[in-house]
Amino acid sequence: MTNEEFQKLVLDKLATVATKNDIEQAKKELKDDIAVLDSKVDLLAHGSQEDVKSMIRLTDKKIDRIDTKIDILNNHLLEHETDIQLLKKA
Repeated sequence: MTNEEFQKLVLDKLATVATKNDIEQAKKELKDDIAVLDSKVDLLAHGSQEDVKSMIRLTDKKIDRIDTKIDILNNHLLEHETDIQLLKKA
């Protein structure tokens, strides 16, 4: 083996080691990025649940108001129907 061949072999090995170190560093960075993304997803999910709860509360209040209006309309209808029946008897 010549000196040049030996140097090329050593340089190839060093490049491989550097590549392995780069891969390990990249893996660590990816794991860190995934951890950050996981925490953001958890925050978004929790926020979304709170938004849905707020919408449900608001919808419930609106339904109660509509239900009250329907009761009032039914009472008015009953009064009108009563008046009509009384007029028919007269």
